[in-house]
Amino acid sequence: MSKKILKLIKKTRSQLAWPVSEQIQGNVCMITSDHQAHTHLISLPEPNSSPRPIEHLHELGHALLCEKIHPQFSTQYFDNATPEILDRVRPVTQAATDWFIDAWLMSVCPAEERAQIEEHFSLIRRFLRENPTGSPDMFYGAAMVIAQAQKYCGREISTVGKLRQAVGVFLSVDPARPTVFALATLLNRLLAVFYADRVRLEDGAWMCFETEGEPGQPETGVGAPPG
Repeated sequence: MSKKILKLIKKTRSQLAWPVSEQIQGNVCMITSDHQAHTHLISLPEPNSSPRPIEHLHELGHALLCEKIHPQFSTQYFDNATPEILDRVRPVTQAATDWFIDAWLMSVCPAEERAQIEEHFSLIRRFLRENPTGSPDMFYGAAMVIAQAQKYCGREISTVGKLRQAVGVFLSVDPARPTVFALATLLNRLLAVFYADRVRLEDGAWMCFETEGEPGQPETGVGAPPG
């Protein structure tokens, strides 16, 4: 384990005003922040799944931006969304918030986060070549990783269609300047790639509404890197 990351975990926890508790559950790191009770709960994978300290730090990054900027940077709250709308919007909100959290990680542990991005980029590149059409979760996650690889690692990859559009959307919003306005801007630009759904912040929660047009189905495509 990286001593640097473990020190950052301890330091970040000390910067939080809300109490943080942890539980062993599932196979991924995930945070739930309660903006009314002012608590954070981090679910950690089973020990035999070898969770990475940087993943734990990532979740604490959500908690930090939740407290310092706005709760929507951690657990997403919706006021009027139906289950069908949530199925469409949640993958987008997850990718959008991670865009800002990973920028924070780049500011505190650039070498470690850059290595993480390189690894994810390699996996995404292989997956998209084998599965050119993916789920919304995969589409928005792939677009974010490709944008990160370009921004932080100098990687180039030729994307097509909607995937290229989504990568451009991520790169159009500076993640080093997190505000709830920037988050809402990114969310709505990403939603516009496929969907008529949009969000606006009302009383601390996302209020969903629709623009003209019909939701589409995500399509991904990736080509060989230049050269």
